[in-house]
Amino acid sequence: MTGAVKVPGVEMVFDGATYVVPPLNAAAVKQYREAAASFFAGAVPDIEVVVKLLHAALARNYPAIAVEQVEQWVDYGNMLDVMDTVMHTSGLAAKVGEMSRRIQAAMSPPASKT
Repeated sequence: MTGAVKVPGVEMVFDGATYVVPPLNAAAVKQYREAAASFFAGAVPDIEVVVKLLHAALARNYPAIAVEQVEQWVDYGNMLDVMDTVMHTSGLAAKVGEMSRRIQAAMSPPASKT
């Protein structure tokens, strides 16, 4: 796809062309928060959610890209890699891991001083 990349991200190849997948913006995170949360709960994400998240990310660098085009690229063979790339690029995976560690620390009994 032509055009200058506005937002840095991770390169992925679709149909033989390289695209830069940037982090999701706040609007996309807000819109798809609940759907993306299932990914961190260990559930297999819905392929339609993966398409929407990838489209939202790619649209930052490629505003003319259509969701129908992204639907042609995402399949069950690459779906988890796509989801993983979008989540890690956006920092959501790190935030969820950090939140999980904080919750575990808060729920753990204090170390005994003996």
